[in-house]
Amino acid sequence: MIALKAGTFDNVVRILPPLVIADDLLVEGLEIMEKAIRSL
Repeated sequence: MIALKAGTFDNVVRILPPLVIADDLLVEGLEIMEKAIRSL
């Protein structure tokens, strides 16, 4: 999964998961992102 910053003021996070991904890998990736965001 790739995450990019976007928007005029870099206030948008774009998430680019692969077109084909197993459910468990998607959940794992989203949990990692959630943990990172909560630590801010």
